[in-house]
Amino acid sequence: MEDIAAGKVPFKDLSALYPALRMARCRHHYIFCLPREHAPALIVAILHERMDLLRRLADRLNE
Repeated sequence: MEDIAAGKVPFKDLSALYPALRMARCRHHYIFCLPREHAPALIVAILHERMDLLRRLADRLNE
């Protein structure tokens, strides 16, 4: 988790869905985060691959 927050793992850029949004995969989970200047990335969601990812992610980003 620390490596993801530090930006040390491969990620997919999802800026088309939300500005600066990134996604990394860890086993059966997707981890969504937003990079921050001078701080570790902000983890906004950790979702299981069987979940409705886009709906759950939209709920988190709209809060």
